[in-house]
Amino acid sequence: MNIVSRKTVTRCLLASAIFLGCIVDSSKILKYQAQVNERSISKAEKQAEQTSEETRTAQIQTDSQLAMSRAQSGCTQIVSTRNNQPIRFFEGFRVFDPDSFPRNPKTPRFDPQGYPINGVKPYPQGLAVCNLNGDTALVGEQGAIHKIYRVEPSKLQEFRSYLK
Repeated sequence: MNIVSRKTVTRCLLASAIFLGCIVDSSKILKYQAQVNERSISKAEKQAEQTSEETRTAQIQTDSQLAMSRAQSGCTQIVSTRNNQPIRFFEGFRVFDPDSFPRNPKTPRFDPQGYPINGVKPYPQGLAVCNLNGDTALVGEQGAIHKIYRVEPSKLQEFRSYLK
């Protein structure tokens, strides 16, 4: 008959206790690793958010400087034909030379595609246009505007002082 010594039993019990402790403790280790990962992810997100905010601020300042330079060089001021008020620019917005408008009626007529049919001519391509809202743009094909830049609100008064 095999007799197991007390020493062997003690070693087995000790090894079992260590093994059981490792299993129980592994869940705590995994939780700790998850917390560390969450912290590093949130830190990276905050850093990316700060970087994107800095990039956006730099882009706004660059756009504002370009808009100011267009105003200083003498952009043509645009207003709405409906109410004679400044209107916000958007990509593809079309602008026309008011000198080419017919005398009566004052409002130009357009075909279904949006092209003028009563002698109204778009502004020449490459002309810089602006409005009192601080928008500037370049005129493209058929009077459609593109490359729109806006002035920062803090510099709007200075911008308006450059307009004719």
